Amino acid sequence: MKFQVRKSLLGFLMILALSLTALSCGGESLAEDVAAEVGGVQITRAQLDEQLDKIQQQLGEQVPSEESDPEGFDTYRREVLDYLVTLEIVTQKAAEAGVEVTEAEIDEQLAKLKEPYGGDEAKFEQAIAQQNLSLEELRENLRQQGLITKMIEEVNKDIEVSDEEVAAFYEEQKQELSVDETRRVSHILFSPENAEDDEAEVTEADWQAALEEAQRVRQQIVDGAAFAELAKQLSDDPGSKDDGGDVGVIERGALLPEFEDAVFSLPEGELSEPVRTPYGYHLIRVEEIIPEHVPTLEEAREGLRAQIAGEEGRALWEEWLENAKEELAVSVQEDLEYQPTTTEAAAIPGESGGGETTETTE
Repeated sequence: MKFQVRKSLLGFLMILALSLTALSCGGESLAEDVAAEVGGVQITRAQLDEQLDKIQQQLGEQVPSEESDPEGFDTYRREVLDYLVTLEIVTQKAAEAGVEVTEAEIDEQLAKLKEPYGGDEAKFEQAIAQQNLSLEELRENLRQQGLITKMIEEVNKDIEVSDEEVAAFYEEQKQELSVDETRRVSHILFSPENAEDDEAEVTEADWQAALEEAQRVRQQIVDGAAFAELAKQLSDDPGSKDDGGDVGVIERGALLPEFEDAVFSLPEGELSEPVRTPYGYHLIRVEEIIPEHVPTLEEAREGLRAQIAGEEGRALWEEWLENAKEELAVSVQEDLEYQPTTTEAAAIPGESGGGETTETTE
């Protein structure tokens, strides 16, 4: 959905670094200019600094400042080195595990990232350039992400969770499974002229024209025109227009406040007045209100199965990393060792919140 607040296109390294386990190994034998060594391969402090600079260019103020937040920056630096060490471990172990990421797979991931741009290569490349990333660097990020994800899948391929385990877990957690009210929503977006052109000025006249178009279409719907058909014809949201404006089921906190306030104030089936967000004017209709409830075992089964598998997978991944670390004689400079304050592990594909594909935003 185009107008949602999304993760940065370029957040791969930070996402992965923040989710990996600590690699705490003495670095007494390392030269001062070496940050870590993995199976005889050195990661220099210069390489670490280069990676830190790249991420800072991509994520800007999301990265702790060494000047204003030295403690936060120190933790961030350790996390990034932890990621680089883990990536090197995975790279060295991938061949013997038969794990690889092909160019075709990278092309497939790129194609998904390009979907919101309607196949416009120039707009896509402009979007990644605005975040200080070249297409070649993006491909390398996708390769790294894919390699780690595939290795996690390989390590966890034999995990099986029985229906009996799920049922027992459901009984233990039933009272914690309450789902807040959600709403199934459709919308039609009317963007002002030049909204897609970062170099063009969007004037108040452009906004007024978008508002008048939204009001005109709203009246057509009130007079009996089919909402879904008009969405397919007129909506400027490429993520939902082909589905007749269907956005899916929305929970609080997922969308821009202006849009969300309208969604959760509308009665079921009622059409909103035009709602303005930074992306344009929206006509919103709540198709269904799903009250707060505790899901049944059948409704929760697959989610709980994934949660149990995820917990088992984290433990297996930590064990695999520890074994690989010993086998490859990993050594990290003492001042750069990553010491998490809580138990952290790489996201397990299939677990809630894990294995996502990062989406682009304009």
